[in-house]
Amino acid sequence: MNGIRPVKGYICFWIITVLMAQATSGFAGKEDSLKLKDPAHRLLLKGSPLSLADPLPAIQLGLEHRSPYGWSLQAEFGYIHQYFNPLVAALAPFDNLSGYRFRSEIRLYGSPPYEKIYWAGEFFYLDYNMDHYQSFGYNCFDQECSWYEWAKVHTLKKGMGLHAKLGFQEAFYQRFYIDIYGGLGFRRIEISSENEPAEGIKQIDRDIYFPYRLNNGLLIIPSMSFGFKFGWAIF
Repeated sequence: MNGIRPVKGYICFWIITVLMAQATSGFAGKEDSLKLKDPAHRLLLKGSPLSLADPLPAIQLGLEHRSPYGWSLQAEFGYIHQYFNPLVAALAPFDNLSGYRFRSEIRLYGSPPYEKIYWAGEFFYLDYNMDHYQSFGYNCFDQECSWYEWAKVHTLKKGMGLHAKLGFQEAFYQRFYIDIYGGLGFRRIEISSENEPAEGIKQIDRDIYFPYRLNNGLLIIPSMSFGFKFGWAIF
């Protein structure tokens, strides 16, 4: 049940966002003075090439719906798998990495002549797991153990967070778009493991880069989001 709660929270977040956007649209419809220049296209399909180079490589697609009143809604879904990036598959200290992530954001575009620049608030959620071999110590006293053994452990990680972003979106070749952005925020990562030996003491490298950290517990850390996306106008 704990794994379902973040997804429910994500769905509730989107319902509230859509309702707020509809309310804004209804209010703006009564005030012509609030109406900005209509965007050339209202619905964009987007892909994120850099998601394949991420430490958690994913195929990620999204949709952006733009209004004529300067705001837009965007949602993305990505499927994570280690074999989407051969370098990660070859060098990372784990196997069977897989999972998924959601991203959603509400944007506010500038008024002309700054209509290509936007501010955005982003919410994201990710859920992934992996297998790895971990060293466990036995008959330990004062951080010293009599012997060590390796065991295969299944680790599960769940995370969510918020980013404030600044971006630039430009159309080219009529229906194609490029979206460049950067932002800062924080993320909360929860780590748990299965199949650990009951009597062994896990030996942890706490300096390992956080997407691959193996110690159970809760992390709340600074986060950043940057990159670019390509888009194609559906209509």
